[in-house]
Amino acid sequence: MGAAMDRVSGQTISQFAALVGGFIALLYTFYYVQQLAYSIGVYSGISKTIVSYNITNKTAATVLVGALSQSTTLGLALHFTYTMIPFAVIILAIGVLWLFSKMHSRLTATLIVISAAIYIILAAILEFDFSFQSALSTFPFAYLGGILALAGGAYTLWGMYNRPTLAKRAVQPVSLSSETPYSNMKVLSNRIMKRLSGELKILDMHFDTNSLDNLMQLMSAHMGNYTSISVLTSDRHLGASFGNSYANFKSELANMNIAVELRVLGQDDAGKQHERILMDGSAAYKIPPLNIINKKNEHIVSINHGEAERRFSGLWPKGTKLENLKT
Repeated sequence: MGAAMDRVSGQTISQFAALVGGFIALLYTFYYVQQLAYSIGVYSGISKTIVSYNITNKTAATVLVGALSQSTTLGLALHFTYTMIPFAVIILAIGVLWLFSKMHSRLTATLIVISAAIYIILAAILEFDFSFQSALSTFPFAYLGGILALAGGAYTLWGMYNRPTLAKRAVQPVSLSSETPYSNMKVLSNRIMKRLSGELKILDMHFDTNSLDNLMQLMSAHMGNYTSISVLTSDRHLGASFGNSYANFKSELANMNIAVELRVLGQDDAGKQHERILMDGSAAYKIPPLNIINKKNEHIVSINHGEAERRFSGLWPKGTKLENLKT
């Protein structure tokens, strides 16, 4: 439990690191662009002054021409800062996505690591190959944004590739019997829920208040394993009392640092979903409806995680948050 909570705390820190790193990187880059553009403007003014006033004094001309020799270098440095902007924007965008949506993936973690590494390399080129100096052109600040983002992304990737060994083992089909509803819950908790960790994703068009009750019971012994729960369902079984039950469920898990979000699909998309899916970042299972998961004769089997992830990710943006649906 303690180790699991440490992972949750570490993930929260990595989210803030990515967000703050992206903000600092973007601030540093725009400040550098502004200062370089200002300096280039000054040197352009010097050039026009020499031409306009036809300066012939040897000493003055030498000083001015020497200063002008830096303008070409500064122009090249300015183009380097332009290439840094998209990487800083990517870092900041992913940081916002992680912090406010709680939706992580190996793709976004890899993207933020690559973007941060490229950003640091470009910052190093600016610092060591150009003579431009500014108030922010100091070692700690120049690299701080990239280092924070790199650390946040690397930690997230490490967590995804180093889940508990149980979660990575192949799971044999889990058999459930309608005659043993109590034992079924024990089996599901120990053989399925215990193996899952991080972000739980559920696709179930029959989700209702009983589903919340069963889900809480299945998770109760392993709460420290989870960081968020995302549910996709239809409005077919969301009765009048569901809103209050869901609010209490969400509030209780929020106190355990587990974010919960339920989205409702439209009739067309919901009508095409004939299977239920339960998954985390590395494993996916085909399950019975959660509201009667312990009352059916069923075999729970592993399914292709990549296909399940693509299916869920494709439907998620189409769903409407339950809170918004009510309004």
